[in-house]
Amino acid sequence: MEGAPDTLPGHLNGEVFVTPVSHFAYYASVGMDHVRLEASWERMQPRINGELGEQLLDHYADANNPLRNTVALVKYYLDTAQKNNLRVILDLCHNYGERYVGYDGTWSKKSKAQLGSAQVPIAAFADYCAKIVKTFGSHPAVVGIELMNEPHDLAIGEGGWRTACQAAIDAIRKINTSITIVIDGYGWASAEFWPARNPTLHTLNDPSKKIIWSAHQYFDASSAGVYGGGSEKAPANANLGAQRIAPFVEWLSNHGFADRGHMGEFGAPDRDEWQPIVDNFLKAARAAGLRLTAHQDIAYPNDAYTMNLFPATNSAGVITGPDRRIVRLIKAK
Repeated sequence: MEGAPDTLPGHLNGEVFVTPVSHFAYYASVGMDHVRLEASWERMQPRINGELGEQLLDHYADANNPLRNTVALVKYYLDTAQKNNLRVILDLCHNYGERYVGYDGTWSKKSKAQLGSAQVPIAAFADYCAKIVKTFGSHPAVVGIELMNEPHDLAIGEGGWRTACQAAIDAIRKINTSITIVIDGYGWASAEFWPARNPTLHTLNDPSKKIIWSAHQYFDASSAGVYGGGSEKAPANANLGAQRIAPFVEWLSNHGFADRGHMGEFGAPDRDEWQPIVDNFLKAARAAGLRLTAHQDIAYPNDAYTMNLFPATNSAGVITGPDRRIVRLIKAK
């Protein structure tokens, strides 16, 4: 659901491309049981502390399409997921610790501000999380809310991220005591560097005891998932992925969260040379009891993105290609 985040509000079936129903059906058919639905804070709640869905998405030739309302679009995805027996993690703050501000009916004066600043106070973040849960949390497809994707390099630091998480937890639990709360680690949610970058995150208090800790990990030289645009060669160390997630697994065990871990993003180029690394990563993750969400589905047909999970299709949208290698490995486990 998320694309070109600097273009606001974005066009329906442009920057915000509606994922075809066939994608949901495909992932269910290969044995996946959930999806992670991404959207930006700005598109869901343009005005700080405002209402959800206040601004409609732009359009090309379909002004009356109800999915221009982002609340309606999320509900459409939830209904579609439910029909295909998929659960949904709401990642509706895919913002990395910052967002655009300055909406006054248009975005002509927009500027970016960090979480914890005067423009984006922690209380506003808690307000947004609570409104997301109030609006979508009771939908039967929803399995949890992810508070924020990959917070990093904030002026308020890891301690401020912990404070923001606690404020969001407190606000959510006033209206919903049962929804699972998914929390990314500070510092890009890196599994490899999780203990060093998150010295206080384990002290968060959820009275419902339903926190899931979500780490991300890639296997390229930078750990950023760039893979040289898909051209990077796989390293010789086939255990690299398993080794990179070991610090996160140890952190979970040390703090009594061994059954509460999640790999919220992982992926690799669709080439044979990467398969041993992915295979050993999957073995290690499953041995540690981690939940797994591969990255990522691309709604645009036959997109060349190096970690695209969806197979090739013809002009009618019918699948013509084989499963991607990473999907085959996931199915085999």
